[in-house]
Amino acid sequence: VSVLYWSDRGALFFAAPEHTAMADSQTNVLNVINPAEGRRYKITLRGDISNLPARKLKKYLVASSGIDAHGQLLKYNGVELGDDVLCGEVGISSGSTLTVERKPHDHSPYVASPTKAALELETLDQQRELLARERSRREDAFKKQQEALHSSL
Repeated sequence: VSVLYWSDRGALFFAAPEHTAMADSQTNVLNVINPAEGRRYKITLRGDISNLPARKLKKYLVASSGIDAHGQLLKYNGVELGDDVLCGEVGISSGSTLTVERKPHDHSPYVASPTKAALELETLDQQRELLARERSRREDAFKKQQEALHSSL
């Protein structure tokens, strides 16, 4: 699959060496939207794209989107595409519109730290205690209502 980009940055040409022999007369144009930047791109792919994995499509989008392949969130019809999904499996064909976004990052200073895990567990334990107390209180109130109902009969 050979790729030709059109964007407001100008036309860029990129040819994937492993697919240059497949660059036949079949031409597919995909529309790509980057909502965060308010940009639209058109990518022309020559060759059969039905067996093109999203992973390669992300690599082709690096030059025009400015987002590295691992940092991209690629969506088709609002559904995130996993790296191993083939274009043909989800119905991506010429004229399809994709959305490319930067993956959100957790900017917490405790990311993947033992402190964060301990705080989360402590919070969960506190929530369990509160729920247990609330359940007990409601069960007691329910029993009192039942007793009052039985005594009034």
